[in-house]
Amino acid sequence: MALTAIWISRVLPTSIGIGIAALIAFAGIVSLIILGTKERWIAVAGAWVIDALTRSKARSIASSVTLAAATAAIGTNLWLLIGGANFLIEVQDNGKPSIVSSVIVQSIGNNKELKTSADTQGIARFTLSGDDFFRWSVVAKRGRYTAPTEYIKLPTSKFIDIAKIEPKDWQPVDSKLGSIAVKQAPMVSAELKIIGGEIPTLLTPWGIPKAPLIVRHTTLLVGFDPKLRVPRWVSYSFDARAKRDSDMRSRPRFRHDPKIDPELQAADDDYRGSGFDRGHLISPSDARFNGDEGVIEANYLSTVVPQSPISNRTTWLAVENYTRRVSAAFGRVLIIAGPVFEQNLDGSLRYAAIGKKGVAVPAQLFRIAIRQRPGTTGGTADTLEALTFLVPNNTERNDRPDDFLTSIDRIERLTGLQFFSDLSPNETKSIKQTKASQLWPSQTP
Repeated sequence: MALTAIWISRVLPTSIGIGIAALIAFAGIVSLIILGTKERWIAVAGAWVIDALTRSKARSIASSVTLAAATAAIGTNLWLLIGGANFLIEVQDNGKPSIVSSVIVQSIGNNKELKTSADTQGIARFTLSGDDFFRWSVVAKRGRYTAPTEYIKLPTSKFIDIAKIEPKDWQPVDSKLGSIAVKQAPMVSAELKIIGGEIPTLLTPWGIPKAPLIVRHTTLLVGFDPKLRVPRWVSYSFDARAKRDSDMRSRPRFRHDPKIDPELQAADDDYRGSGFDRGHLISPSDARFNGDEGVIEANYLSTVVPQSPISNRTTWLAVENYTRRVSAAFGRVLIIAGPVFEQNLDGSLRYAAIGKKGVAVPAQLFRIAIRQRPGTTGGTADTLEALTFLVPNNTERNDRPDDFLTSIDRIERLTGLQFFSDLSPNETKSIKQTKASQLWPSQTP
């Protein structure tokens, strides 16, 4: 970056060159801070710098202009944040700035509400007191759209194009928002109760993670937490190379888990007006390989969590689709999935809760896909391999599963769960601590 600044100062008139060189130097510092890691900085900003130094004059000028524009954008946003606004919401209507009647931000932790209007550029600026659970609404002629509650770390910004909001997601301006509160709970309860009889090894072949209630169904296993009204984890397996066994033409309605007291579970009404989907931890498309019973069990309210519609319908869906393609290429795959909650300093959980029953809203979701490679004819033991994903439960759209790869060890630290408890530490060290560097080969089932 320093070389680029020197080069520009020499090829342009002195005053202009020095000015742009200063901007480039500023971009080097600020972009490194914002991009977060040296590797990512090299990949993004470094490519422009190389162009500026080594390409043709036209290419060099274009790269220099790009760098200057990026610097101006970064500087503008930094100036806005330093000026007091630490949460910006940019509202567009079909790609153009939208001056909506109001933008509202609710802080769930202290139950405060801030309201303002977007400026001529469609930007609403807020000064919030600190990281917390927030939800925000846009009020326009079409009604009110409320984004799902999420844990927001400041400073940050959000973007929305109201032309792309589904008609069903617009509510009357005077409609009542679903209730949301912030609650706390222990990380992992010491209670343990198994419901449904003996657990088949196909569902948890290497050990059962902890949960207050372990509920066995025909095609899946649920570790359920009555205090949170959601599962701590679910486990199931499927083989996408097999014929889909379900003849159901439409997905069944969500229903209470018949093996758990309905009073301990969420109700449909808890989700209405909350802005959250009933997010499947068991993909309904996966469940079709396990017959009609698998599809029905995947729609028990004991197997879903409150999930941002954007995450549920894009990011999480992309991860589900990818693991199904892995099964189509490899064969039977074991899936373990569950929610991840924010933690207090004492290790207890902190979460937003929706509805009358206080259904816990996770900050993230994890999904672990495990396959077992058979040993060689010479007697080599079978090899376990895992791909682990950690997906934010927010309003950011991303359909690249490899952006969310992590390690099982990290999931254990975030959740307090322990996987592969029936295996020795030596057997699990590699599979737990390894973060895959790339996705496995896959194919469409």
